[in-house]
Amino acid sequence: MICLLLCATTETGAFANGPPSPSPINGKSLLAKMDADRDGRISSTEWRLQSMPMANFRKLDRNHDGFVTLKELVAKPPKTLDASRDGKLSPREMTFGKAAKKIAPRSKRH
Repeated sequence: MICLLLCATTETGAFANGPPSPSPINGKSLLAKMDADRDGRISSTEWRLQSMPMANFRKLDRNHDGFVTLKELVAKPPKTLDASRDGKLSPREMTFGKAAKKIAPRSKRH
């Protein structure tokens, strides 16, 4: 009984930020959108200008040089960001991801 409850809790946590996206982010498009100074990398300032969680920036900046590059964007995403565990990052995971504070589910509007 305890195992069943624990397993069910773990399973639902996989989609805490929604189901896998049918259209994962495109690293080149994201870089083009966020790279304001066109130096081929995203700085923490450019990241914040897009209102993205800094926790996610730190997870994507794998070499800890203070920039996210195309190579880092197209690599397999860190498990802490890939909430759906599908090996790709959706726009929702990029915005909220496991590393960022969780958001409340949307209520249905009538």
